[in-house]
Amino acid sequence: MLDFENLQNYREDNRIEAKQALGGLPESIWETYSAFANADGGVILLGVEELPDKRLHALDLLDPRWLLEDLRAGLNDPDLVSVNILTEEHVEIHTVDGKQIIAVTVPQAPPEKRPVYVRQDGTWVAFCRRGEGDFRCTEGEMEEFYRQREAALARRRELKAGLAAYLAEKLRPLLRESRAPAKRRPGPVLEQCASYSVPAPEKSLMAAPGRLQELLRKTDAGFSETLLRRIDESGKKDAEVYTRANLSRQHFSKIRNNPNYRPAKTTALALAIALELDLEGIRDLIGRAGYALTSSSKLDVIVMYFIEQGCYDLDLINEALYEYDQSLLGM
Repeated sequence: MLDFENLQNYREDNRIEAKQALGGLPESIWETYSAFANADGGVILLGVEELPDKRLHALDLLDPRWLLEDLRAGLNDPDLVSVNILTEEHVEIHTVDGKQIIAVTVPQAPPEKRPVYVRQDGTWVAFCRRGEGDFRCTEGEMEEFYRQREAALARRRELKAGLAAYLAEKLRPLLRESRAPAKRRPGPVLEQCASYSVPAPEKSLMAAPGRLQELLRKTDAGFSETLLRRIDESGKKDAEVYTRANLSRQHFSKIRNNPNYRPAKTTALALAIALELDLEGIRDLIGRAGYALTSSSKLDVIVMYFIEQGCYDLDLINEALYEYDQSLLGM
């Protein structure tokens, strides 16, 4: 995340590109979008110029909204870009020295979606970022993209193929139990009831009415507090986590600002996966919201399978959940 109050301290490099955009959305934005997506990601600044001494200087976009409309239209045009990897959270309007600019944060595209192409003069072209410039990818770079993409797609096929066997193994005992006849307890029902008595409350609790208050004071941290601590420990930014979890900024703000917020289980799981927690960490985090992972839930079993396989691809997990008619995470 850039410090926009000190924009002049930044320079164009392999992760930052400035474009004036005073006359509309520049055509070169698509080359930079492709280059950042095919590399390590980066930020495109619209309404910003590079001064002769290389410092960045904010101009003033009179109405950034129409630029955003053109950007959205282009990203969703299959005849212009091969894939849209941006969400609303990746595009923000900022005010710098009283002037409005737009920051477009382009993440690195996942291997199965690279290379990201743009159409130029009727031809699909992929760009790579080198220093401050966007250049057509070399033949060697394209071959590496294809190799990584095929490996990623093969891994996805392998994971989805193994899921069916995993579900069968985990859920088979439950199917056997559901088909087994219920065992009747011997003896007349009334006789069993007569032999049962309600235990008296523990004397220690009755003798120490302040004990309950003491226990309540010692309750563990809630979901919101634990989530924020986990994010800090991970070194990730809030926006990175909630974007990966398919949550809006508004939804995340509710979680952040309300210590007693109790999210839906699918939301809690999405955030845990975005943080790439192991199973123990996931159980701890969602447990703060009152949830658990169990082998009696098909949704839980599917999530556990992917985590055990070291896969934190929420799109792939949701694909599997959809195929098995389960609720999607982070939606």
